[in-house]
Amino acid sequence: MSLLKNWVWGGITGLLVGVTFILVHEALTEDDRFKAWEFALATVTPCLVAIVMSKLTGCRKIVLISVAYLTLIMPILGLAFGASGTEPLWLFTGLGLIGGLVWGTPIALWTYIIKRKRA
Repeated sequence: MSLLKNWVWGGITGLLVGVTFILVHEALTEDDRFKAWEFALATVTPCLVAIVMSKLTGCRKIVLISVAYLTLIMPILGLAFGASGTEPLWLFTGLGLIGGLVWGTPIALWTYIIKRKRA
């Protein structure tokens, strides 16, 4: 059960990272330019999402922070910087969910294996 829970929470964390990063990006780029300080502020959002999810679910912070930033790096930033700007929010949400599930899989398996060895 622990394996499935960690995997699901990783997916939900990825979903929330996709949504919050794009919403913060859209809120900060009113002039259609994404400045360095705006990017720095937007890249803090995955950490905040992971910390809130950790508090709500009881999962370890380091696990959810890892999933959050790996999801941000691979599917979300790739789409955000290669996009035309007309992509719908659901696309980032879906990619965040998929990214969270993909990145959450090896971490959930690793956590499960470590817990089984200790028991």
